[in-house]
Amino acid sequence: MTASGSPGRGFDGAPPYRGGPDQVQDVDIDLKLLDDRKVFFRDSGIFIQSSADGKLKLSADGTGTDDIILSGKVSVEDDLLMAASKKISVDAGFLEVGSNKLFNVATVSAVIAGIGAAVATNYGVFFIAPVACTVTRVDEVHRTAGTDAGAVNLQLERLQGVEAKDGGDALLTNNTNAGFSLKGTAETVQNGTLVGTSAVNLSVGDRLGADDDGTLTAVEHVCMTVSLKVT
Repeated sequence: MTASGSPGRGFDGAPPYRGGPDQVQDVDIDLKLLDDRKVFFRDSGIFIQSSADGKLKLSADGTGTDDIILSGKVSVEDDLLMAASKKISVDAGFLEVGSNKLFNVATVSAVIAGIGAAVATNYGVFFIAPVACTVTRVDEVHRTAGTDAGAVNLQLERLQGVEAKDGGDALLTNNTNAGFSLKGTAETVQNGTLVGTSAVNLSVGDRLGADDDGTLTAVEHVCMTVSLKVT
């Protein structure tokens, strides 16, 4: 069956169906639109349209993150092309491509190996942001704890511009904003508490540094892992 007629009329010029808002009418026919006309839902901003032969557009003019919802599994049988500057956002979970899982976070680690962890000059910048991103989690573990009588800490800092080690923004509030204690129990992972400010956001070219404080006597093999989410 071919859809034709004028506005306000049904198929083939017949009066349109005007059921109540809770009524459902089953349609067991083929429906063909002969040109680039649209099928609207609610208003003119939500529609399905074939703008040209071989093309189909599904459009919604909402401003939320769930304007078009595809429920169930979706199969893509050809290339999927993203428009310039657009992106695929994953709030939780992961994208799976074949047997590979692509998570919505990346991790980077600073490792000060072996007895080198007892040398202050071995600490410093370990990451340069290639894209805008946000620090979402920080963990630390060391093989041997420090033995100095004073506090021995490891802070994660954001460095911008020409800022050098010790001159950036401290990102951890543990131990009264001092960071991880390197005198904590050996081989025990510590989780960091991040500052509640915009300092956790990195622009392209910003750096992350491992900033030690105190006397590092006996400290061995330190690993600090940072989780990042692209923004």
